[in-house]
Amino acid sequence: MNSTKPETWKPVHLSTFPYEVSDHGRVRRLSIASENVRKIHPRRNYEPKIITPVCNNGYQYVTLCAKGHRNKRVSVHSIVLETFVGPRPKGMYGCHNNGNRADNHIGNIRWDTPKSNQQDRIIHGHDQNGENNGSHKLSNAQVKDLRAHRKESGDSYKKIGKLFGISTSHAHFICTGRVRING
Repeated sequence: MNSTKPETWKPVHLSTFPYEVSDHGRVRRLSIASENVRKIHPRRNYEPKIITPVCNNGYQYVTLCAKGHRNKRVSVHSIVLETFVGPRPKGMYGCHNNGNRADNHIGNIRWDTPKSNQQDRIIHGHDQNGENNGSHKLSNAQVKDLRAHRKESGDSYKKIGKLFGISTSHAHFICTGRVRING
C-alpha cells in the first residue's frame, strides 16, 4: 500500500451491490449469507473477500455482481473517487496524479478536465503523438526535415507527400502544425 495511514472502507456507491471500497484503492465483496445460513454452516469464512482487479491498458477494473442485477464492470479509480469524493462532475475524467494507472490510492486520483488529463499524459510520457504513436509513418527528425523542406522550397503538399512517402493531406497537416511531434 502507498500509505502508512490505516485503510478506510466505505460501501460502494451502487447500493444494490454488496461491496466496499477503500481509500487505498482496493475493493472487497461482503458476505450476503443470512443468519440462518451462518447457523447451518458456522465454519465457513464469512469475512469480506478482496477482489483481484483485471488490468486493461494499465487501468484496473472489477466486475460487481448482485443477485437480480446485471454484472457491472467498473474502473477502480472511478469507484474510489465516487465513493470518497463524490459523483463524477459532468465532463470530468478520473486522473492519476503520478501517471501510474494502477495506483488508485485516493491521494493519487482526482476529477479533472480532459485538457488537464491530456497535459498529465504529456508530463508522464503517455502521450500518443509523434514517434509514441504506433501508427507513425515518419520519425520526429523526418517531420522536422519535411517542415524545413516546405519552408525553403515552397513545394506543393502533393510533391512533399511523394518525396516523403505520405499522403498529400498528411503532408498538409504536418506543415500546418495540425500534427504534433514530441521533443
